[in-house]
Amino acid sequence: DGRYYLKECAPGFLLVNSSVDAQRCLACVYGKYSLDAMDGCADGVCHMRECHQCPAGATCLPPSPSPSPLFVPSVSGSEWAVDVEGGSSLWRVKSCPPGYVVIRVEGRPELDQCEICGFGSYALGRGSYLDGHDFCRPCPDGMLCAGGAVLYPVAGFWADRERVLSDAPRREWRVGDDVLAYAASDDAEPAAAFVTAEIDARGMLEVDFYGSSSGSRAIRAEDVVSKIARAYRCAPDACAAEFECRPDSGRAGVLCGHCASPSGVMAGGKCSECRRS
Repeated sequence: DGRYYLKECAPGFLLVNSSVDAQRCLACVYGKYSLDAMDGCADGVCHMRECHQCPAGATCLPPSPSPSPLFVPSVSGSEWAVDVEGGSSLWRVKSCPPGYVVIRVEGRPELDQCEICGFGSYALGRGSYLDGHDFCRPCPDGMLCAGGAVLYPVAGFWADRERVLSDAPRREWRVGDDVLAYAASDDAEPAAAFVTAEIDARGMLEVDFYGSSSGSRAIRAEDVVSKIARAYRCAPDACAAEFECRPDSGRAGVLCGHCASPSGVMAGGKCSECRRS
């Protein structure tokens, strides 16, 4: 009939074509978005309608002549993807960086976001709605949790700086809730806080307790793999806060269980210089 019909629009616009006179590409305003200009249409007929509400965890910008992104996540490192729900293309959060948990309610895409764990709690590893990492853990004993993925041991406790925020395996030798020795891997030398320790051919830890009448015991190792942070109690006056050993203790290393000086000797739980006669 010699008339032009609008057939498609760019991202950030909705197609309106319910009449020849009303047809247009309707730009989404700030806080709204459109990934498919045909969302909300029926049988190719598109009436006036609203763009989708921007998720709580992002900023949605109106289209502009410059090639700038229209969808900007609020949390760096968060992952988003386009899902088709109810015939519409929608932004949905997939995962969040360490220290954040995924907030995702099915059928409510406008609520999607990465929420940071508050003071006194933490989250390790990436949070994913598929894996169920949707909660913050309470701060463990012996640690200070400043929120997110920021946590460190307080004075009197030790933690492995490289592994406190990972799910890497480690080995522990324990009696009840007391960890007597720790090793970062199967082939690493164990370090002990309260005991002198040696590993026998069976993998048992032969320990002599300082100042205890219980004498020697053989303790089997436990393999630990988790995304739960843990701090280990040090020998008295051995560990300072924030992954450090007390400078005046003469100790260093895992659990502050070794003498810092190459010529140091551990005796009775204390380091002293080995003197040649």
